[in-house]
Amino acid sequence: MTQYNQNFVSQDYEDAIPDTPPPEYKPLPEGTYHFKVTDMTRSVWPDSAKKLHGAKRVELTLRFWNDNGDEGEGDGILTLHPQTNYKVRQFFRSIGCNVVSGQPFVPEWNKVRGAEGLCKVKTRTWKRDDKEYFANSSDEWLEPSAKAQPVVNSPAEMDPF
Repeated sequence: MTQYNQNFVSQDYEDAIPDTPPPEYKPLPEGTYHFKVTDMTRSVWPDSAKKLHGAKRVELTLRFWNDNGDEGEGDGILTLHPQTNYKVRQFFRSIGCNVVSGQPFVPEWNKVRGAEGLCKVKTRTWKRDDKEYFANSSDEWLEPSAKAQPVVNSPAEMDPF
């Protein structure tokens, strides 16, 4: 059981909701990480996604960790579209499925939840209501033989705050 689940406390619908600040989020250093898929949701790109609107996608909730002890959560998206087929194939290869170059591949979606592999992690940033937000996302799915470690070019990159 993870530390997160050990500290989980359920509230009832009629309980008073305390005024607590949101948890402070500090993104992981960009680099190569092990990942585990903790959840998977099927959806469709909205009309606002100009190039991909209407394309089916799979949204992944991921747990990241590396050999240096860095841990965190993030997301990944697999889009079912001719321009992004290579990413879907990369993902399934990274979780150990037999994806043969030059041959069609039928994704085994039933193997995704709970699957583990390696990926490069990037930090996404965005602004809303004059506040800047950060999130970790998969950037590239890697072959199982890669080594998980952060990529840090200078101490200033470790803490962007």
